[in-house]
Formats: sequence, structure tokens, C-alpha cells
Amino acid sequence: MTAETPASKCPACGHPLTRATGIDGGEQAPDPGDYSVCLYCGQLLRFDEDLAVRPATLDEAGDELDEWALGMLLRARCMILQRAGAN
Repeated sequence: MTAETPASKCPACGHPLTRATGIDGGEQAPDPGDYSVCLYCGQLLRFDEDLAVRPATLDEAGDELDEWALGMLLRARCMILQRAGAN
């Protein structure tokens, strides 16, 4: 399920971001503090209180996410980076 989010821009590539898709396929919109990955450049992101995105670090995510969630986040990021490198 893809949920609409308030418009913001990726802090790394500047691409407009207006939607988020749950990594587990659920129908819940993101909550403040949730992690994401820019679909266009692979930047690790985190939603703030207004659901705008800010850069996040792997250390930050590693300290807060369980092994499954961190693995899924990193696999998604890797796929995006591989796709970007193929272009």
C-alpha cells in the first residue's frame, strides 16, 4: 500500500517525495520516526514530526531497528543503488 505524505524533497538529490510504501506491504501510513529510502537516489531517510524527511545514518538505524527491519531497509537501498548505477 502506498500512502500520501506531505510534500517534501529528498535532502540528497532534491527529488520531490509525496508518497511512502510500507516495506511489509501493510496499509499504514508512516509515523514520525519511521525510516525510508529515497527511491531515486537511495538516501536513507527518516520522517520527522511533520512527516517531512531528513537524512538518517546507518548507525542511527542500526541502533533503533531490529535485525529484520534493518535488513529490509538495507536491501531496498542496495537495489535502488544498483539500479541507479546501471543507468
